[in-house]
Amino acid sequence: LISLYLGSSSFSSTYGAAASLVIIFVWIYYSGLILYFGAELTQVFRKRYSDQKLLPTNDSIIVPKATDLINSAVKKSSVKKVKAG
Repeated sequence: LISLYLGSSSFSSTYGAAASLVIIFVWIYYSGLILYFGAELTQVFRKRYSDQKLLPTNDSIIVPKATDLINSAVKKSSVKKVKAG
């Protein structure tokens, strides 16, 4: 559908290039939505219909939460508090 639009549109019009850019951004947005929806659907399906628990293997990598990374960076920073007055 996108290739049909981009192939048949004339770029000599005033808004041709801008419209193509908007179409590409919309396509990226909807592709991301489909990806996230599929991941959520897979997670719900796995939790509801699977008898086995998901357990990490020996090759698994534990990824810390973003808030933990931010908090540890703030603690390590050398910013000192100064009292006003």
